[in-house]
Amino acid sequence: MPTRDEPFDRIFRHLVAKLRLRHLQLLVAISEHGSLQSAAESISLTQPSATQAVKEIEAIIEVRLFDRYSKGVKPTQFGLLLIDYARSTLLGLKRAAESIAALQVNEHPIIRLGAIEAASHLVSSVIPAFHTRHPNVRVLVTEDTGKNLSAQLVSGQVDLALCRSTVVHPPHIMSVAISSDEPVIVCKTDHLLAKKNDVAIADLLPYRWVVAPPGTQMSLVFDDLQAKFGSLKCSPISSMSIDLIIGMVSSDSHIALIPRTLAVRGKTRGLIDILSFDVSTCSSIGLPGIAIAQNRGNAFPLVTALHDAFVDGCCASTKC
Repeated sequence: MPTRDEPFDRIFRHLVAKLRLRHLQLLVAISEHGSLQSAAESISLTQPSATQAVKEIEAIIEVRLFDRYSKGVKPTQFGLLLIDYARSTLLGLKRAAESIAALQVNEHPIIRLGAIEAASHLVSSVIPAFHTRHPNVRVLVTEDTGKNLSAQLVSGQVDLALCRSTVVHPPHIMSVAISSDEPVIVCKTDHLLAKKNDVAIADLLPYRWVVAPPGTQMSLVFDDLQAKFGSLKCSPISSMSIDLIIGMVSSDSHIALIPRTLAVRGKTRGLIDILSFDVSTCSSIGLPGIAIAQNRGNAFPLVTALHDAFVDGCCASTKC
């Protein structure tokens, strides 16, 4: 009876001897396009060449990688596994090429960090200390939704992502919670309610609330409050842009319901205040914290160093 090591040794020898980078590129392209023809075109191969390449890969590892259908192809469990490793290998080569090219023209290594807007204050608190330890590293930060950032982690567009801890990632994306969060109500700094130490729900009824777009967690919190109190007035503008929110609450007639992690950004700039009203006493709907996510195939030393800087530098609570 063969042992586990026997097929492993055979498959590994075959992969090392016969698998080509072009094979890996084709596997990833097929997974992204769902069609052999589209995948072949995307990497400048003819469809017969792509078909032959898939047969070569399946012969190398002795399993079927794709199920063929009239409208395209779908990876088998073996195909999904190999595609993950193919994507990680190509990502590693891409980062190696970027680093070599940067060194050739005396540029600094680059780490690409994606973040939801509510995590912006974590970025500003961690990056300066990281830069002190790694002065030759550039960190490029882009803002997007958690769902989009997860996809960008998979494709290699970003190296790390700060998302809500509830974002569902593929298995090869590891996620570590680094900061808690909660809904708070904010107003302009010289608002009458800003100086009140015991704001009650009755105090909030005269004002229009700026809330997040429908379907977001913050909008669910507002809907819960609305169901309980029934007379909350909603602003005609829905947004999670802190700059727009600051502009809206500059009016005496407006307040805003936003995540504390986002409110910290405006309060630090001296543009808004957080009201002394505990939303959690009126709503049972919580708000997920922030997590740092990384592709397991992108465990380069500098990327891991920045990942660890967020884990070590962020406390369990972001309350100001």
